[in-house]
Order: sequence, then C-alpha cells, then structure tokens
Amino acid sequence: EVERALSVLSELEVRMRGTDIGDNLLYHQALLEEERGRWEEALEHFERMAELYPYPHSTLYDDAMWRAGNLALEHGEAERAVRYLEALVSHREESLGTGSYYTEWTDDAQLLMGRIHLEHLGAPAAAARVFEELASFPDSTLADDGLWWASRVYLVQGREGRSCSTLRRLLTRFPYSNHGRRARAALTSQGCSRSSSSSSTGSKSSVSGNSSSFSRTSVSSTSP
Repeated sequence: EVERALSVLSELEVRMRGTDIGDNLLYHQALLEEERGRWEEALEHFERMAELYPYPHSTLYDDAMWRAGNLALEHGEAERAVRYLEALVSHREESLGTGSYYTEWTDDAQLLMGRIHLEHLGAPAAAARVFEELASFPDSTLADDGLWWASRVYLVQGREGRSCSTLRRLLTRFPYSNHGRRARAALTSQGCSRSSSSSSTGSKSSVSGNSSSFSRTSVSSTSP
C-alpha cells in the first residue's frame, strides 16, 4: 500500500510541479518515506520541496524544515539538522508596528538549534549566541528558555559573572517563568550575590540536570 501510494504521489508530483499542490505532494512523499524507515529518502523529498517551493511560497515550508531537522538529528546528523533549522528561522520577520511575524516552529527551532550546538556539536559559543537570539524574540513563549540555557552555557565556559547577570535578567523579565525556582537556586549555589563582575572567571562546570523541555512535542523521539 505504501509503495503504491508513493508511486501515485511521484507521478502526480511530476505532472503538478509548480502548481499550488506540488509542495503537498512532495511533503507527503517525505512522510511516507519516513514511515517506511527510509530517512535519507525522506530528507531528499523535504529538501526538494524547500528548493522548489521556498518560503513564502509554501505553507508547508517550515513544517518540512522542522521535521527534517528532527529526523536528521535522530539519525546522528547534527550539522545537517542545524542547516535545516537555520533555513527555518532565517525568514523570521519583525513587523514595522507592534508584534512580529513568526511561524509555529520558529522559536522551537531556535531552541533546538542551540541545544544541538551545545550537546551534540560541542560548540558552546555558538549555543550561547543562539540562545541569546531566542531571548530577543518579541512575544516568544520560549524567550525565558533562551536566557536559562544561555546562563548554563556561560557557567560551562567559566564565565560565572555573565551567568549570574543572565539569571538576573531572566528573573527580572520573566518573574513568573517556569525557570524561576531553578534560577533563584542557581543564583544562590553559584554565589552570585558575591559576584559583581560580568567578566569574573572560575572553574568550568557542566550543564546539569533536567533543564527545560520544549514547549511543543518534538517530531523526533530522541530530541535532547
């Protein structure tokens, strides 16, 4: 049945390429390949869809890049996952008035990208940059996550003063954040009341414990 469906979709896609349903046909081919466990073929279809129907010409563009990023990560392709997620967040737009234009996965993709840099690629500097960018997203429900994770990265880097100041920013901007309790505990355990310099140094620590999870369920069953 799946093979037959793929054959039909493939034939239709050739005939309907460039039309309003062409992206749907490629997207659903990718989903079927993923269902069969053929993840490389699935990624090829997601990439093809993004190439032929880039943002903003397809309403499925972000969904495709989000699924592709999670699928690549699930199969150990961390750098490839970052490329897909970067493609997703690259078209984030700020409105000229109030508010901003985000798609469903924009802030989730930014958070996941930061964690990949930190946990899979061993690139804490890149992770900190991504988390700080997330914290700057207007109206994002994950902006506090960005500050929490940035504070953990700075601690890993031995930048204890910067970690403390970031924790204070979190509590000031988001007094009712889900990270509030652990942020206050971290301020105490890190001796932040005794740290006044954002450039203070110390021994490097590891990112510990069960930090925040994503606000939405990841496509991948093995997302960090």
